[in-house]
Amino acid sequence: NFHAVYPIASSSGPDGVEPDTIVQSASGTLYSTTSVNGPGYNGTLFEVQPNGSGYQSLYAFNNSGGDGSGPVNLILASDGLLYGTAGGGTNGRGVLFQIGQNGGGYTILHNFTAAEGSVVNAIGLIEGVDGALYGMFNNIATGYRINRDGSGLFSFLGGKSGLTQSSNG
Repeated sequence: NFHAVYPIASSSGPDGVEPDTIVQSASGTLYSTTSVNGPGYNGTLFEVQPNGSGYQSLYAFNNSGGDGSGPVNLILASDGLLYGTAGGGTNGRGVLFQIGQNGGGYTILHNFTAAEGSVVNAIGLIEGVDGALYGMFNNIATGYRINRDGSGLFSFLGGKSGLTQSSNG
């Protein structure tokens, strides 16, 4: 049976609008982002329980100081941290960020450059079996690999349909 877990406003509001990827922690808590509005007018990270209770905005994106805006592609990695991408940043091409499940410790791991791609055109983010993060930019058919600490960025050619990891890594 289908039922709404939590009603996100359709046009404005303090919760933000336009929710994106949803992930679930081992304890059952659901995490997601909204790409616009919210307290900083540039999207939010929030948590909610599967029964709709316990909604809480954990972080408000505001793009000041290169913070990022319009977060998308949220994942919950094996280290227990949430990772995602957002537009804006110091180069205006987007950021890769990490944040704790409690909304604390927001860290920008990488500010993308024009040569690397643009988060506006990002499609997907996954954690590989090697613990690194992998993502794609569909406007230039280029993928990237970066360590969870933000080091070791490199690009590779890919397709325009996102990422999937095979069973053999």
